[in-house]
Amino acid sequence: MTRSCALPPKRMKMKRTSISIRTSLLAIVSLLCLSAIALAGREVIDAWANLADAGQVESSNRTSDLLLSAAGNWAVERGIANTALAGKNPLSSETRKALRERREDADAALAEALQRVGEVDAVKAGDTTVANVKAAWKQVVDLRRQVDNALESPLAARESAVAEQWVPTMTALIMASQNLRIAAQYLPDTAETKISQIQDAKGAIWTMSEYAGRERALIGRAVSSGKALDTATLQTLATHRGRVEQSWLAVAPERMPTPMSRRQRRPSI
Repeated sequence: MTRSCALPPKRMKMKRTSISIRTSLLAIVSLLCLSAIALAGREVIDAWANLADAGQVESSNRTSDLLLSAAGNWAVERGIANTALAGKNPLSSETRKALRERREDADAALAEALQRVGEVDAVKAGDTTVANVKAAWKQVVDLRRQVDNALESPLAARESAVAEQWVPTMTALIMASQNLRIAAQYLPDTAETKISQIQDAKGAIWTMSEYAGRERALIGRAVSSGKALDTATLQTLATHRGRVEQSWLAVAPERMPTPMSRRQRRPSI
């Protein structure tokens, strides 16, 4: 008599239940593993992005330092040359050497900064800050020749137009270089950056309103009283006005750096 190989229904049901539980556990473990891998991948991407941001910030700081160094040396050159142009005698060899050193250091810093700005696409397409710096620098180079020629002669033989143009022309170059420094800043496009900018703008706006109000109060009192402004009041007004103008520079549209996303710049690391 042949024996049947079929399992009893109860055992078959237990086997199916065991397989179902095993499959569910494997599926749950697989999902957990996939989730862990996805989270790890996201952390790797974020870490790489932060590293790229750090490299961009370091590069931006280097460019900023170069433009600040150039502006500082130009400021010294402006003062030395302007003092010499007002002097009675021709320029001494020591002063000429100091003037030449400042020029060389400033121009070298500018050349490196412009190269770095071009290499990392630090300025948006269509931005005129680079062109403005180059145009201002060309005007300074042309005027330097006239200044050098004028300083070869005593004061009586110099053209007054050279001295009158010198300070405004140098100042225009310095301001153009600092506009470029701000435009070339790298600010990561993050919520923290935007919040910080908003808070800084609010602080600058409050400062403008407060010191403009103080200026208005002083002038209003003087007008009502019909008295002339004394020296102390004029100095106070100049201080208040300076605070207003300085705060305006912090929020002027053409000087506000824009946070840049990582896609907007080439990696510098």
